[in-house]
Amino acid sequence: MAYDIYTDFEKSMVKVIQGVNAKLNISCMPIVSHSSAPEPTQDYVAINTLRLIATGRADSSNGPVTINGGIATQYLVQNYEVVVQLTFVGKNAGNNAMTYHSQYSGNTPYREIFTKNNLAIRRRTDVRRSPQLRENVWVNAYSFDMTLGFAVRTAHEIDWADKITVNGELIPLP
Repeated sequence: MAYDIYTDFEKSMVKVIQGVNAKLNISCMPIVSHSSAPEPTQDYVAINTLRLIATGRADSSNGPVTINGGIATQYLVQNYEVVVQLTFVGKNAGNNAMTYHSQYSGNTPYREIFTKNNLAIRRRTDVRRSPQLRENVWVNAYSFDMTLGFAVRTAHEIDWADKITVNGELIPLP
């Protein structure tokens, strides 16, 4: 079974931005960078996943495995740390970037939006101005990076035996 970790993370970030927009009453469309879509004409924030790192070893379900309808299942949980760059572009880019940035440290409702989307805020960088040239016009852009934590839980079917046969004798397993 394939798990789309990058795609799932990016979908969660889009939901986070939409939730924050609603909470802060900001109009700033979230887009995923490198998606080959046309550049929006309104203010937007580009979500660019810079690094995704598996941290530590996956934890597995120990002891008795879960048996669902005769299928033995083992669960693995892998923790990840992801560095994402948020780039705010448009007429209100500076104000939008600073509003978002200022809310990360202590705004409980804001942090709950991340939690509901299975993300945990760990760190953030300072806001940096990064204007971008479009043909012959400079467009306002401001960026900052965030380090977030999340976990991925996967289920794997495993072979399971209740009894074995040794020299023709059926032996139940404990």
